[in-house]
Amino acid sequence: MNDLSNYRKSYEKNELVESQIPENPIELFQKWFVEMESLNGTEEVNAMTVSTFGLDGFPKARIVLLKKFDENGFVFYTNYDSEKGKA
Repeated sequence: MNDLSNYRKSYEKNELVESQIPENPIELFQKWFVEMESLNGTEEVNAMTVSTFGLDGFPKARIVLLKKFDENGFVFYTNYDSEKGKA
């Protein structure tokens, strides 16, 4: 068996301080999104995972593409042939 216990990337670049969080969470998301867009080599920064619970009580997750966000929330696209796309 391979020992992966030391296989770790340090994520100490930024700190989320509660007192500095804007009242509107969309403002914080926009800041993060713009930061990700500015990174070289980052593809599809609008890809995200959405998870919900099915009728069977088990979580279901899928990758979707974020197409818009504003003060009203998030708009994302999914595969029309998927279970959720047909619903």
